Amino acid sequence: MSFAELFYISVAHGYIPQILIAELLFFPVFTRRKGFAWRAAIGIVVYALISVILTNLMLKVVVGFTSFIIFMLSLGLCAFCFDNKFTDILFCCIGAQLLQNLAHNIELLIYLPFAENINDIGWFFISVGVMIAVYAAGYMLIVRKIITREKISLASGGIFAIAIASAVFCYLMQFLLQAYELDKVWVTAPPLILCDFLALVVQFGLVIYKNRHDENLKLESVLAGESKMYDAYKRSVNIINMKAHDLKHFIAGLDTLGDERESLDEIRSAVEKYEQTANTGNKALDVTLTEKSYLCNKYGIDLSVSVDGKALDFMHKSDVVSLFGNALDNAIEHEKTVDESKRFIVLRVHRRAALLSIHVENYCAVVYDMDDGLPTTTKSDKINHGFGLKSIRFIAQKYGGNMTVTVRDDRFMLDIVMPIAR
Repeated sequence: MSFAELFYISVAHGYIPQILIAELLFFPVFTRRKGFAWRAAIGIVVYALISVILTNLMLKVVVGFTSFIIFMLSLGLCAFCFDNKFTDILFCCIGAQLLQNLAHNIELLIYLPFAENINDIGWFFISVGVMIAVYAAGYMLIVRKIITREKISLASGGIFAIAIASAVFCYLMQFLLQAYELDKVWVTAPPLILCDFLALVVQFGLVIYKNRHDENLKLESVLAGESKMYDAYKRSVNIINMKAHDLKHFIAGLDTLGDERESLDEIRSAVEKYEQTANTGNKALDVTLTEKSYLCNKYGIDLSVSVDGKALDFMHKSDVVSLFGNALDNAIEHEKTVDESKRFIVLRVHRRAALLSIHVENYCAVVYDMDDGLPTTTKSDKINHGFGLKSIRFIAQKYGGNMTVTVRDDRFMLDIVMPIAR
């Protein structure tokens, strides 16, 4: 083989940039290795050269493995540049391969009926246009779904096996049609498109389902922990109330001290704040509100409460503690960051016919980015934080209700509506 033949660029080598661009769609999901810049620069050059040389050598021996060789080289490039587990890299590269194959078959679906009237330049623009459209759709519908889960594992053993099987099936279908020169027949394009589409749906649909399942398990674990915290809160509130009650009577016995009367009144007023216990008609909510009232007094937050506690009797006490504890904790956490003159929290719980209405509102001048109907957490640890509102929504949906979040007019409003179970 001559030097010119070794570096000859054919139409088949168009797969080299196509699969690389498809794999780069998953760039936000990957974790870059140290020295990523030089790794990427050297790796891409080596990848392109070896892809051209090796495929030209293989064509002298066997036909039909060009795309497989290029895919394996691109997989090695990704492993060289990124620090994720190899199985996760392979999983994403398989998704990229299916996207590329889908774009290729849609391209043929458009091109083949008019092949005689379209020159090479027209074919090039059709190919690029279809690739951009398919890759953009793949990024929005697939990659962004994974990005929101951040470091959650991209694949379990079962899902990984299904992904491999789907990709192999699509590859074999494409290979056999090319081997028998049937890929130039227009009618073969729709079945291949359907295969690629279904493989993508199965592969990433299962990933999203698994991630949601894992998230729900974590929420249930959080709820179980909060149920145990309820008993601790209850004991703490009772102890504080007893000590405050005893201290108030002790102060009453010192009223004969004339000059110190004003100081004693201030102490009595402070003690009475901690003696007050919420009485909504629901014991779990009473304990939660009492504990949060202490925090509001501590941080100078005006807490306004109008609650029909009896309307919550159909809910388990752990769900009541978790729902209202998370809602008020989020509000208190934010109010601590604003000017004290603007700090307020409003809590309304009412029965409306057969529906329970919960409204929590607090001052908020921040504009949040929204993700899946929820504001994104402002904390740096996005993996272990941001579960407050998810936990609330999980509980609302558990009882057949729904939750909405609205931020407008310097107010953060959390509204929950759920049917009251008989």
